[in-house]
Parts: sequence; structure tokens; C-alpha cells
Amino acid sequence: MAVTGSVRPMSSALRHARQGASRHGSKQAAVQPTTTERLRFQVSKAAVSAPPDQITLRRANVTDDGAIMQAFNATFNVERNCDYWRWKFARDSRTSMIIAVDEIGRVHAQFGVAPIRYRAARGGNILGGLGADAFAVRRAADVQARLFIKTVRLFFTPAGCLHDHHFTFGFPNDAAYGIYRHTVPLRYDFQLSLYSRQITDERLSFLASDAVPTPAAVDDLWQRIGSKYSFSAVKDSEWFGWRFLQNPSASYGFVTVDRQEGGLAAWAAVRKVGKTLVLVDLTIDPDDYLAAKRLDTALLKRAANGGCNAILGILPDWFVPLFAKIEPGATSQGLGRTQPGWERATDVMPIRFVLSDHHSVVFEMGTTPWFSFADSDLY
Repeated sequence: MAVTGSVRPMSSALRHARQGASRHGSKQAAVQPTTTERLRFQVSKAAVSAPPDQITLRRANVTDDGAIMQAFNATFNVERNCDYWRWKFARDSRTSMIIAVDEIGRVHAQFGVAPIRYRAARGGNILGGLGADAFAVRRAADVQARLFIKTVRLFFTPAGCLHDHHFTFGFPNDAAYGIYRHTVPLRYDFQLSLYSRQITDERLSFLASDAVPTPAAVDDLWQRIGSKYSFSAVKDSEWFGWRFLQNPSASYGFVTVDRQEGGLAAWAAVRKVGKTLVLVDLTIDPDDYLAAKRLDTALLKRAANGGCNAILGILPDWFVPLFAKIEPGATSQGLGRTQPGWERATDVMPIRFVLSDHHSVVFEMGTTPWFSFADSDLY
């Protein structure tokens, strides 16, 4: 989905994490656009000079990576190579992306999605597309011709990329959503909650492994518990390797908890951003109270040992009572603050979906959907 507008104000925890990354000169700040940049449609400050007369809207080819990244880097004021674009958008030989390109090969606009497999309780494995890195350069003729809007609208047509996926999703605001919501009427909105907790006790005795989970262990855990999520990314070893191990612009740490009978009880992927430990994702049996308690403690230990003063993540409201070690019935009182320390931010992150008309029947969230920062490209 087009990331063409800022969302509601970020929680203070998320904002401070970003600011902390900048102050400490972390890899995150050096190689990735800020949250605002990722959630806002960008135009390059450098206008295209001597524009050719003809601009073509077409599906991007893998060989367009150089021209796309040249325009992308100028737009977001970053330095990324083609490996980043290929990792995100071109894992297969065919992309799901529309570009506006002139007759000498310069890219003026881009709208595309990264393919991600999801599991829906009703439809089985389905294919989603994460919208990211949409941009257009600033050129008076392009603005007058509504070039970016035309790029987006072509994407959401059968002649474009609409039927490449069961659904397309992302984090635009209402203004950006209006660009294409009339083109594709089948859409769905969902609110994600940000949770954080302060690190107050460094005397934590439970130790978990920091080792990278093996592919076999990741697959075994997902096969055992994947069906308990009513809607989730397919978190097998293929997805795990792509999302966390092959990412050319980010590195991750891991926390794992083992089962007594062998195999993984849970794993979590984390990143330190300033003084915040960002909980990027986790996979755990939602019925395993002991595993949740052990993972919770292990994350606290990891954060304390790393000099962090808070943990931040997207967590499903239905899951937090287990993760925070309180009785599920407490949710009837609301989750403004849970014990022993998880706190829900006052704002939310809206995630929005566009459904392909011939796939909409399989799209149901159910009662136990799971989304995390790993479903975005923020971390």
C-alpha cells in the first residue's frame, strides 16, 4: 500500500527510539529512512532537468534496479545499493511494481510491494504484498500530469499488479488512502497497538539463548503452532531467513526459549535502537503460559544487559495478557496498563488492506491475528 502520508502521531516510545538511534549513530540511522520518511510520500528536492517528452508507465523489470535506486536515494537522501531493492522487491524474476520511466531510462515514480506469504484460517496460505518505498521526483510537469496518482492507480488494476496478490497492505493515512480507495472498493482497516515496558530490575536470573534459531527449529515451531494464529505471516525458515538473515540494510539479535521435550518453545527477533530494545517479532504458542513467562523474562534480561531502559513492540491486544503474566479476564477492564509493566501507547498504527476482488473470500482476520514490526519495513 502506498506509504504516502504520515500516520497519527507516533507514541513517545517509538519517537524516542528513533531519536536515540540518531544520537548514537547506530546502523539503523545510517542506512534507513526515518519513520516519518517511511510513512510519508516523498518528493526529491532535486528537480529533473531537461525532461524528455515521453514518460511510460509499466511494470518494473529486475534490470531497472539501478535507475530505481538512483531516484530512490535522491528522494530519501540515503545511500542504498541494488541489493536492497532486489532483496525487498525482486526475489523472483517478476516484480509487483509500476514505475514511471522516461525515454532515456530515468525513473520518475515508483509504487510497488514486497511479496510475503500469509496464513489465513479460512483460506490457507495466501500471498500478500507489503507496500513500501513509494516515491516520485519533483517535476512540475509530473505534478501537473498527476503522474504519481496514475502510477498508483495503474498498480491497482488488472492490467497492472492488482491480481499478483490476494491483498496489498501498508500504513497510509486517510489522505493517502484516498488516492486509490475509489479504484479498488474492496478494502479492510485494522488497528495495531504499540506496547512498551520500562526496564526497572537488572537482577534477572533466567537466561535464554542468544543464538540464531536453526532452520529446522523454526520450521518445527511453526508447524506446531502456526494454525493457532487466525491470520499471520507464514513464519517458517524461508520467511525467517529472508526477513532477518538476508536483509542487507539491517542486523538483528535473537532470543530463544527451549522446550523440555526438545525444540523451540519461542523465538524473538530484536534490534537495539538507542536506549530501546525493539521487539521486531516473536513466534510462540499462544496457549503456552510458561513459555510466554520465560520469554518475557529473557527479553527483560536482554534489554538490561544491553543498557536499554525500555522495550517497544507491536503486540496483539488478545495476546498481551498472556505475555504480561496476567489473567485473560483482565482485558475486560481495558489494557491501558497491564502488570508487571507492559503499557499500551495512547496512539495506534492503522494498517490498511486492499483486496483483490477474486481473492477477497479468503481474507478473514479471525479472533487471533498476529502483526508485528516484522510486517512493516520500519525495523
